[in-house]
Amino acid sequence: AESTTSVNNDPKLHLQVAAMPNPVRPGEQVEMTFTLSNPTALDLAGTALRFVTPAWIHWTPSDAAPSPDSYDPLFNPGEVARWDLGTLPAGTSRTILVSGAIDDGYYSPPPDGTLLPVTAVATAANGASATDSAHLIVGYPPPVYWPVASGGNGHFYRVVPTPQGTTWNEARDFAQATGGHLATINSAAENAFIYALVDRDSIWIDQGNSQWGPWLGGGQLTGSPEPSGGWVWVTGEPFAFQNWCDTEPNNAGGNQDRLYFLSTDSSRAPTWGDKNGGDTLNGFVVEYAIDTPALPQILSIRKGEGSSMELNLLVEPGVSYILETSIDLQHWEQHDLGGSSTDFDLLIRDLDAPAHSHRFYRLASPR
Repeated sequence: AESTTSVNNDPKLHLQVAAMPNPVRPGEQVEMTFTLSNPTALDLAGTALRFVTPAWIHWTPSDAAPSPDSYDPLFNPGEVARWDLGTLPAGTSRTILVSGAIDDGYYSPPPDGTLLPVTAVATAANGASATDSAHLIVGYPPPVYWPVASGGNGHFYRVVPTPQGTTWNEARDFAQATGGHLATINSAAENAFIYALVDRDSIWIDQGNSQWGPWLGGGQLTGSPEPSGGWVWVTGEPFAFQNWCDTEPNNAGGNQDRLYFLSTDSSRAPTWGDKNGGDTLNGFVVEYAIDTPALPQILSIRKGEGSSMELNLLVEPGVSYILETSIDLQHWEQHDLGGSSTDFDLLIRDLDAPAHSHRFYRLASPR
C-alpha cells in the first residue's frame, strides 16, 4: 500500500487510509481500509468518517462495512460516502473496509501511471478531526525476464490485461508502441514459461466447455490453404514449434487467422487456437527482445509531486545508463544512473525539473 502521512491528525483522533493492491490494473478489484483510532483515555462520541470517491473507481457498497457500521450508498465517482460510527471507546480502533474496481473502459480507462487520490476525513462530536489519504497508482505489471542461465532467451514478457476487451490489431499496436511485439513461441519451454504468466482468471474468458486466453503474435497469411497453411510469427521467425488444441486450427466461420491461447475444456491449458482478429479477448502478451548493447527507451513522462517529473524507463538490468536533461536542446546535463537496476522498468524522479519551463530528456547507454 502507498499511503501518505496523516496531515492533520488531532491528538484526540487518528486516521489511517491504505490501499491494496497498489499499483492496480484497470478492471482489477481494490480494497481501501480506513482505520480510526482513539488514543485518549476518554470515549469519543459521535464519530463519523467520510470520503469522496475519485474518478475511475466504482465502489461496491455491499462489501463496504461490517455490521453495525452504516454508510451512505453514494459510491459512484465524485460522490461522498459517509459512515456514522457512534462512540469510539478510549484506546480502541475501528476499521472500515471498502472494495471496488478500477474502471476497465466502460467509460474510459485511466491512463497508465494515473494517480488516484482517496482522501478521508474523520470527525467526532467534540470537534476532534483527522484527515489522511492514499494514492492508488494505475499501472500494468512490469515485464518478466526469462534469463539465459535458466534456459531462457534473455527476453522480457509483459502480460497486459484488458477486461474491456482488445482486438488482435489493438494488441499488436500497443506492443509496437512500447518497443516490443506480440509474443512468439519457439519451443515447449517458452510456451510453458509464457503460459505460467497468463494462467490467472483475469486474463481468460470462461466459456464453460472452453477457455479463451490472451492474444499471441501468430497470424495466417491471406490466401493460405485452410486451416493450417501459411501460419507465421510477427517477427518472421519460422513457425516450427506448434501447440494446437486437438480440434485446432479449424477456421470456424471462415475467417479465423490470428493466434491465441485456447483450451477446449472446462479448465485452462497452454494450447492454441485460431480466432478472428476482430474479436476481443481479455488480454495479450508482449515480448521484448533486448540486444547487447541495450537500446533504452523512455516509456512515459508524467508530472510528479510539486515541480518534479517522473520518467518510466525501459532498461536492461545491470546495464549503466546516462540520462541527459536540457531546457533548450543545446546544452545538456548528464546524470549517471549507474547499472544497479534489477528490473525491466526503472522509475526516475527528476526533482530539479522547473515548474514553469520546458524540460527535455534523452537516455543512452555509454557502452
